[in-house]
Amino acid sequence: MTIQSFWLRLAIPLFIVFCILDIALIITCFLFGFVMTAGAGANLNQQFGMPIWVGVFLCTALTIFVSLLDFKKIIGVIGVFTPLILIIIAMIFVTNVSGA
Repeated sequence: MTIQSFWLRLAIPLFIVFCILDIALIITCFLFGFVMTAGAGANLNQQFGMPIWVGVFLCTALTIFVSLLDFKKIIGVIGVFTPLILIIIAMIFVTNVSGA
């Protein structure tokens, strides 16, 4: 058996595995999107009393807006929010530890 025939025999099963993984990843991302959107609506309803559809609409609009940006701008958006989240977590930690 030559190396070329070995890779040719291996190519078809790998292609099938890659197709299955692609489909599984697409379905997973789609379902995570639904769960995150529903969670945003429920969270805004619980915290601020907004109707659930307002939170869902806000999350969907922000997701679509960020999705339409190019890669460097998406990295910039993540770069802005990550330190902000860390600062808020630190403030919550200090508040809880100090007992205030």
